[in-house]
Amino acid sequence: MGPDVHEPVVRVRWSVIRDAYGNDIRGTADELTIAGCIVLPPDGQTAASVEAVEARDQVVVLRVLFAPAGADIRADDQIRHRGETYEVHGRPSEFPGHLAHIEALLRVVTG
Repeated sequence: MGPDVHEPVVRVRWSVIRDAYGNDIRGTADELTIAGCIVLPPDGQTAASVEAVEARDQVVVLRVLFAPAGADIRADDQIRHRGETYEVHGRPSEFPGHLAHIEALLRVVTG
C-alpha cells in the first residue's frame, strides 16, 4: 500500500462582536483540528496565479480541501494547513455515499 496522504488541518472560526460604534468585528478564534484531510491544487494545477493590481503584484493561491464526511466547515471559516492560512471560498459541498466527504475551495491572497 502507498503512503498515507491524509493529514490534519486546523479549522479557524471567529466569533463576531460589536465595537463601540455598533460595527461587527472579529472576536476570538475557535480552533478545531480536523484529521484525515487532503489538500490539493484544483484541477491538477501546480502554480499559483499572479495578477498585477494597481502597480503591485498580487498572488492568489487556490487549493481544494477534501475532508471527512461530517466535518464542521462553513463558508466563513479559515483553514490552516502547513503554515498557510486560507479562507474558505464559497460554501463547502457535501458528497454522500460510499466515498462520502466534504469539499471546500480554499483561497489565500497576498500582495
